[in-house]
Amino acid sequence: MHILLIILNLLSASPGSRNSNLVVFVAQLSREILISTHEIIIFDKSQLNEGHGFDSTTGVFTATTQGIYTFSASVESDNRDVRGAIYRNNEPFVYILGLFVDQKGAFASAMSYVHLDEGDRVWVQWTGGVNGRIGHFRSQFTGHLLQEDFTIS
Repeated sequence: MHILLIILNLLSASPGSRNSNLVVFVAQLSREILISTHEIIIFDKSQLNEGHGFDSTTGVFTATTQGIYTFSASVESDNRDVRGAIYRNNEPFVYILGLFVDQKGAFASAMSYVHLDEGDRVWVQWTGGVNGRIGHFRSQFTGHLLQEDFTIS
């Protein structure tokens, strides 16, 4: 719901107040997947990809514009816990941690802000100590450019 409100605000802003580079994506899993420790979760179903920074074949977002971004990820698993992180250029900047919710497994989500340079890469990675099974109903990865860096010529 949070990302939907942001998208509506971005799209309804007056042309003069809108960032010149609209960058926003929403990606989900098309099916349940089995994943190994330290493997990138490939969100292969792109629902929105303005700015074309998200690659649904790799699960990686590549910044096309320098600025402040927000990213969120939600992961459901039939393991007893969820352990993951959102990475920027091989370094985690926010962890996704959750415990057993019910007989169906665990669920966790995280959101953070980060400054990206053009070409920086961001993805979600499974960090659990054991391999996992990730469900596709509530798992998603989203991101958008909040504020583009301005340069003075």
